[in-house]
Amino acid sequence: MYEAGPLRCKYVVEHNTELMDKICEMVKVDQVAQWVGANPILRSQLKFVYDTLKIMFDSPLRFMMIDSTQNKQIIEEVVPKYLAFHALRNKVKIDCGRESKTNKKTEKNDRRKMQGLDPMDSVSEFKFEDPTPVKEVKKPEVKKMKKGKAVVIEEEVPRPTDENDKDIKNYGRYWTFVNYFNEEDEMVNTWREGSFALGRVNPAVVTDMDDHFLLQGFGLLSRMGKREDKQKVIKHNIETFLKIQREREKMTAVKNKEEYDPIAEGIAQDKKREFTRAFRPDQHVWNFEEEENPTPHVLREDANPTAAYVDGRIEEVLAIIDHLAHELKTH
Repeated sequence: MYEAGPLRCKYVVEHNTELMDKICEMVKVDQVAQWVGANPILRSQLKFVYDTLKIMFDSPLRFMMIDSTQNKQIIEEVVPKYLAFHALRNKVKIDCGRESKTNKKTEKNDRRKMQGLDPMDSVSEFKFEDPTPVKEVKKPEVKKMKKGKAVVIEEEVPRPTDENDKDIKNYGRYWTFVNYFNEEDEMVNTWREGSFALGRVNPAVVTDMDDHFLLQGFGLLSRMGKREDKQKVIKHNIETFLKIQREREKMTAVKNKEEYDPIAEGIAQDKKREFTRAFRPDQHVWNFEEEENPTPHVLREDANPTAAYVDGRIEEVLAIIDHLAHELKTH
């Protein structure tokens, strides 16, 4: 065996192909896990994308989303716009939360002053982010050494998307898509302008904007044909979706021996929903709210957010969302 020498001996070892395949698969899965959840930012982004896409999946658009022959337009066009839209809604929500907290502190201190007491909390006036921020670029510090050459230590310049951990805990992450867009002044200001513009829109119209993006998944604004004919087809899809959903709920109720009848409840909600359509901003009725047991929202085949305002604010928001969606796709 050793006549050829120890470095020239050959041993036949059987290849464990099953173990090799499992290790390769494990490495691929680990790479994906590191890509989508290696740090708090990636995990929050994954959760945000999941929650947003679940809204689409729980809508009548579900059957087209799971059909590989029909979901190309949804993936390439609708999903980026829908994610950008909900990211702006998240910014508006955080801004309102900060403003509300500031107002409560101010009112509390005013009451203490009227009672002759000292203010309990120091209140800094809430302000929306400056739309034209000026970056302060710090010069690198030069550290002199006793012996040898001087060493230049460059101080890291803070990014405009950096956030305080305390604010994230209290309000949520303000900059949702960090590292998915160019963080130069122009793009950062576009996000700020979009959240400010969306904050000027009535909540009912914001719901119409949500429906507007979902309707694009049906090809409402891209396919040939009359708008009325498309609306009839979409309305039929919505009714079919609701029927299937209520029948499944009925089966679950019967299985659990519950007296609740989802089908009868759904018919009553449809009548109530049809009645309240006349009390929306596009019908020049503002701030109408159902006080008790509000009817769950269902996709409206004729949703048109631009019909509520004549000053062009909706067109401005939609143009900003298109720009942000393009940046998310191409960055």
